[in-house]
Amino acid sequence: MDWTVRDAEIIVALAALVDARPSRGFWKCRKLLKRERHGWNHKRIYRVYKRMNLHLCCCAKRRLPKRLRVPLYVPELPNAVWPADFMSDALASGRRFRTFNVVDDRAGPQRLDKD
Repeated sequence: MDWTVRDAEIIVALAALVDARPSRGFWKCRKLLKRERHGWNHKRIYRVYKRMNLHLCCCAKRRLPKRLRVPLYVPELPNAVWPADFMSDALASGRRFRTFNVVDDRAGPQRLDKD
């Protein structure tokens, strides 16, 4: 038996959906057919959908334009930039705590011993 004869009901239903909106994909069509309480499973609908050549080709991913590389800002004087961050940790007892850390970017390494 020819598939067009056997699946004539699905072909008519899919053609009506796609005529209304050609950009509808398979899953949207299947969802609308399911709302109409047809007893067709998704595999049968998908087979007919593909044989009718209704499947949409996937669009290529849109890429972001290339950006110019800019060197990182390095402060020249102390007290110019103060980055801040939250951190979280846990004690050995399992109790969790959070800290708010603020660091001077240009302070450099500090020496404990004085010469």
